Amino acid sequence: MTSTMIPQSNGMVQTVIDTVKSVQLKMKSKLPMMTDEAREKQIPPNDQLQNGSPTCISTGGTESNTGFQSSETQSNQPGQSAFIDPFTHNMYLTNKDWLILVFGTVFIAPFRAFAVIFTLVMCWILAKIGLYGLDEEPSIFVSRKGWRLKLMNLYSWSGTLLFWSAGFRISIKGQQASRAEAPILVGAPHSSFLEGLIIYMCGSSPVSRHENKTAFLISACQIFYQAIFVDRRTSESRKKALEDICARSQSSDNLLPQLFLCPEGTNTNRKVLIQFKIGAFAPGVPVQPVLIRYPGTERIDPYTWTYHQTHGYKFSVWYILANPINRVEVEFLPVYIPNEEENSKPELYAKNVQAIMAEALGLQATDTSYGTAYKDYCKRNDTYIEDNKKKMN
Repeated sequence: MTSTMIPQSNGMVQTVIDTVKSVQLKMKSKLPMMTDEAREKQIPPNDQLQNGSPTCISTGGTESNTGFQSSETQSNQPGQSAFIDPFTHNMYLTNKDWLILVFGTVFIAPFRAFAVIFTLVMCWILAKIGLYGLDEEPSIFVSRKGWRLKLMNLYSWSGTLLFWSAGFRISIKGQQASRAEAPILVGAPHSSFLEGLIIYMCGSSPVSRHENKTAFLISACQIFYQAIFVDRRTSESRKKALEDICARSQSSDNLLPQLFLCPEGTNTNRKVLIQFKIGAFAPGVPVQPVLIRYPGTERIDPYTWTYHQTHGYKFSVWYILANPINRVEVEFLPVYIPNEEENSKPELYAKNVQAIMAEALGLQATDTSYGTAYKDYCKRNDTYIEDNKKKMN
């Protein structure tokens, strides 16, 4: 009896392994790149990225066929430090990993997905209640009063509840400063959509892309929490957003939420800190650095969401919901008060805060920016899409 059951069990396991291998091969052949056109409006489509060449999910150590080097590529020039590409992310799953993922998909993911959706809907309802009776575009410079202020304080739990719903264990280190001490929180490294939940955990307002102003569910949440919206494709919108950041952070109304900015300005793979933009530092007010870590991602990192990687957004969400245990760590560093020179030079202020955060994270602080990296990418692959569109017009 026992001898016949063992071969049957082995056969079932082999069937599951064959199935996940088939899925893995499909992923490798399709190579769904992270485009997020609504945000960047610059990332080439898949067919141009691949240039007709086969691709694969790898763990790094070789140059990809799209012209990027892996994050572990070493410089061959003597006296030069290793080049670390902050925008490429590769992930490889073994057969065991796939089996765990299949198990989690059946027994864990459905319950987490329901909990996440239920929590999001409840957050949306609370936000709608909070916005009831206000102007269609309520002021971002006047603090909430009365029951709306109490509702906002309660609403700050939404980020924590969403993390819990998705199976995250949350670790908090340090102490968050008050708005009177630090009107602005600066978070890094910025690598994932999950940082949006950390913003609400801190009871702070995001500086968000303008598309989110009309996005399903989250639009009401961000408007209620007095977010500043910006269209990064237009200089007028960027200028207006900077003026709003300065006015908001310099306001003496300490009932306003703190602002939370990710000064890197785009998602990276958390291997280095890229150049900080000056938006959070132009007002010249004290800031509190906030370090963001996802422990246990040395081998598999489903949380990172860059524009050049070997898996898509849907796969990241699937893996997070099905993964037995997810972890996030938020650490508040001491408030950084700028000196007179930093007040007059936002670039210096940004660079000094970047250096402190990089040291605390054990990462390298670089001058790499998204714009520079994208131009370099275009040169490597001859994909000046925006320029080509202008020529055609």
